[in-house]
Amino acid sequence: MAVESSDAGELLIDLQEVQFIDSTGLRSLLGATKRANETGHKLLVRHVRGQARRLFEIAGVTEQFSFQDD
Repeated sequence: MAVESSDAGELLIDLQEVQFIDSTGLRSLLGATKRANETGHKLLVRHVRGQARRLFEIAGVTEQFSFQDD
């Protein structure tokens, strides 16, 4: 929450080391995205791979996120 309340225009969440996300983790990310949109910030999610990417797809929420992959 402290990061979300900063003056940063963009917030980057790097999931490179994340191998598993459950529904609680996804719900937290969805909440962060919603709050970012409401306050005029942009939330980027980076390095979403494997099971984590699949969860985003199965849940049908990929359109709600801005992904940054390199």
